[in-house]
Amino acid sequence: MVRVTGGRAKGTRLEVPRGDAVRPTTDRVREALFNVLAHRFEGRCHDARVLDLFAGAGTLGIEALSHGARSAVFVEANPKVAAVLRRNADKAGGAFRVVRSTVARFLGGGATAFDVVFMDPPYAESDIAPILTALMSDSWLAEDALICVETGAPDDAPEVMGLDLAFSRTYGNSTISIYHH
Repeated sequence: MVRVTGGRAKGTRLEVPRGDAVRPTTDRVREALFNVLAHRFEGRCHDARVLDLFAGAGTLGIEALSHGARSAVFVEANPKVAAVLRRNADKAGGAFRVVRSTVARFLGGGATAFDVVFMDPPYAESDIAPILTALMSDSWLAEDALICVETGAPDDAPEVMGLDLAFSRTYGNSTISIYHH
């Protein structure tokens, strides 16, 4: 069972689609990530405009909304998973929009500046450098933005011009890397 780990929606149960279409960030990893955002990055989620790429069940963006984010945009290509995500976000509350699209197609459209971006791509899709580059090239990032990436291995965090790798830690089989713009 997956639950929101902190903030105003703490304890809210979130649905996870059946099958292997989604691998939600575990409660332990989400709690650690949001502790890092609160303490190392001065509560960056508060009043933030959040983008959740490869959103799946929406656990990262919903956690951000629970921690005081102003709004969240969830990008999920699978229509069945997007329906579950929408129900989860409705339960947790907050201003949100679900976009049914691939990440590449979404990033090819018009840009809106976000303060915090979450990326939890399938672990098999380890080349995230093009996505980070697209975020940098089209004004998707507000000044001083953070990009939080979950990967399956510590060596999956590429260097991208204009982004500083500010934090990286492995929790079990997940590595969280936080880039600063």
